This record gives sequence, C-alpha cells and structure tokens, in this order.
Amino acid sequence: MIPAVFDEREIRAWLAGEDGSFRPAAPALELPDSVHSLEPGPAGLPAVAVTDDGLAALRLFTGADGPQLELQPVLTEPTVLAGTREFLAALSVVHDLDGDGDLDVLLPAADGLAVHLAGADGLVALPASRPLFGPVKPEGFTWPSVQDLDGDARPELVAQGPNRTHVLRGTGEGRFAPLRTASADCHDTGTELRFADSPPDALPWPDGLAALVDLDGDGRAEVVRIEELDRPGEGFFSEMKDAKRPHQRVRLHRLRPDLSVERAPYLESEVEGHVAQGEGPIEMEAFVDLDGDRHMELVTFTLDFSLLQAVRVLATKRISVGVDFHVYRQGASGAFEAVSGLDLSEKLKFDLDDLALRRFAQFAGDFDGDGRREFVHFGRGSKLTLHRGAAGCRYPSKPDLTIELAEEAASLDLVRVEDLDGDGRADIRILRPLPSTDPDESPPVKLDLYLSGAIQ
Repeated sequence: MIPAVFDEREIRAWLAGEDGSFRPAAPALELPDSVHSLEPGPAGLPAVAVTDDGLAALRLFTGADGPQLELQPVLTEPTVLAGTREFLAALSVVHDLDGDGDLDVLLPAADGLAVHLAGADGLVALPASRPLFGPVKPEGFTWPSVQDLDGDARPELVAQGPNRTHVLRGTGEGRFAPLRTASADCHDTGTELRFADSPPDALPWPDGLAALVDLDGDGRAEVVRIEELDRPGEGFFSEMKDAKRPHQRVRLHRLRPDLSVERAPYLESEVEGHVAQGEGPIEMEAFVDLDGDRHMELVTFTLDFSLLQAVRVLATKRISVGVDFHVYRQGASGAFEAVSGLDLSEKLKFDLDDLALRRFAQFAGDFDGDGRREFVHFGRGSKLTLHRGAAGCRYPSKPDLTIELAEEAASLDLVRVEDLDGDGRADIRILRPLPSTDPDESPPVKLDLYLSGAIQ
C-alpha cells in the first residue's frame, strides 16, 4: 500500500461593483505548487505572486474563450522557496524600499534578498542591492519587516528572531548597510541592534525586546522592552495567578540618530495583563492608535479560568477561557495610563489538539469613519457586536450595533476586518468551510461579507 496526497490549488477572482457586490471575473485558474504567495502588486501589477522562478503577475484578459486569468512572469530569478510546495499567505514582498513613494519588491532569492525597484516601465529587472542577513533558508528564516526607524524616509529592514533583533539601515536608492562592521564569529555580522555605549564585541540586545514602534507619532521608532514582575509567594496557586493576570513593567528607550539605543529608559510604566508579541495561538496588535491622534495605545489581555477547568483540560483537551482586554492610553508625559471602567470581556474556546485561534481582530477597524477604532466582539456565538470608540479610548459596555450572523464563525482565524468597498469604513469577511462532498478533496468554502452601511 502506497500512501498518496493529492494537492490541487486554484485561484478564483471576483470583480467589485459600485454597490459593494462582487461578480465572477473568469473561470478558476489552476494554481501549480510552484506558486508560494499572492498579494496586491506595485503600479501596473494589480496582483503579484512569488514563484519557484521569481515573481509573476496575475492578470485578467479576454481571450477567444472569454475572460481568462493568467500568471505572467515579471522577474526571473530562482527563489529560496523553490521546491518547497509551500503557500505562505502572510508573506509580503511589496514595499516602498527607497522612500520615493513607489512600491518596490523585496524578493526572497535563492542566494539572499534581492531589492527590485519600480522604474518608469515597471519593476527594474536588475536588483538595486542584495541585503545580507546571513544564509537565507526556507526553514527557520525570519522574514524581515520594512520600517522607517529614524524618520529619514529611507526604510530599514528589521528581522526579529527569538533572542535577537537584526537591523539593516536604509541608505537610499534601495540599498541597506549594517549598523556596524566589526568582525564577529556569527553569520549575521553587523546586523545586531546594540546599546550605544556597548563595546563592539558586546552581547546583542538582551531578552525582553517587545517592539520597535513609533509610539508618539514623530516618525521615529522607540524601543519597547517588557519585564514580568515577580509576585509575592510561591507554588502552584501563585503560578496560576501569574498565568491569568501577570503584572509587567514596560520600559521605553529612545533610538539615537545613528540607530544606537539609549541604555537608560526615558519612561517606565507598570501594566496588568499579557502583551501580545506574535507568538503562540493568540496574536493581536499590542500597540495601536485607537483614537486617531497618532499616539499608540497599549492593549493587554488577562485570562479567567478555574482550577477545575485546568485539571479537566488534561482529559478533554478543550477549555473555555474568559478573556478581558485592558487599554493603556498614552498620557501627556508619554507614560501608559489605564483607561478605567471598560467591560471588554468575552469567552474563547480552545482545542489543544488544534490551536486554530491565531489572531484577534477586536480593535481592527474604523466602521464609522471618525478616525477611531471600534471594538468588535467575536466570541459570543452567532452574535457579533460593535462598540464605538469614543474620546479618551473609551468604549460603552452596551453595543452600538448587534449583527446576527448566519452561524458562529468556526475560528477567529477565518475572520478579517478590512475596507472591502473603498468607502473608508471597515467591513467584515468570514470564511466558512462547508460540508465536504468528497472525502478525498478539501471541503468547499463560503465567504460571508458584512459591509458597513449594508449587509450582503
């Protein structure tokens, strides 16, 4: 007996109408396993895909048999993903890499990153540079983010590993340089973010780097470090309390013009709750501008579960956990101050055999166009509620709008909040797996769209 796995992938496209509806654009396009991502492209390329052989554009054209979808090569260069057959939905390669306002492409080439800038006639085939973080491998490689850390309109490349943060500074025209050039006995020489007053051979940034983010809206990033505070007492019950409601110290450090980091924090705040850092089954934005003033707030969450639930989970592998969100607003001094009187709690269900809950969208969108983010409850069965954001990052206990869904979302990982119809207000889309008609094929799915101002 020879086991076999059949993998069939397709791309389907729908064209948006002015009334918010969608109609099929063309028959489905069979997608080979040499395609690894799909995302909106730079000018002239509505959608682009990373492939085994480089970059391709998804285009809609009218042929002899009517409308057709086609993948057309744009950049020809083998990528590090060649042969893996992986499709990475979160991979993002389209960014402004030289600060001119035009979108470029950061290609994961087989021998390292390749920067392809936008030209007068599309993407320039010859790479402007090949930034080096070290050997690029399909397994274990941390894909860098693109951030302007120093406010000079030339973005940096930032890769955050489990114990280090690596930075390549943007020098203009799509080129990047290490922060230092001293030799070291590691493959990523010159990329570690370090204390300004450390000697060249000092250890990299210590544990506890939570974020590099512009907290005060001045265009320059700050360094955020988080340290969990010890509680009095020891033993199982003390650990349970820490697991549910940890107390943490948030330290803020400034970046100097040369991207060195001031050793002494300029502000410290103590907060209650977990600060999401993109690891584990729960992912959400920890630092987010909730009230539209360009100053970031800090969102934490605490958990509520009983000792009996913790014991039973060993047998049932399932647990229902209460989650309560806490908002810390930046005060006049820049320190985080708790917003009191909020009731942003809900119940979430976890299956330890399938931790599918990987992201939250609670503070994900502005549904009324006033510049403030609303709070969206997804964890209450088939009812979805919206709580409008008010001045001072306050949210009412009673919802401003309740939407009765056709059925409860199978997983929060299948829910997205985004502006679907281009009216400047957030909408909701929910992907629903349908019953399988063939045990040898993936089940079909249904897409539910809830548009602000109307429900489709």
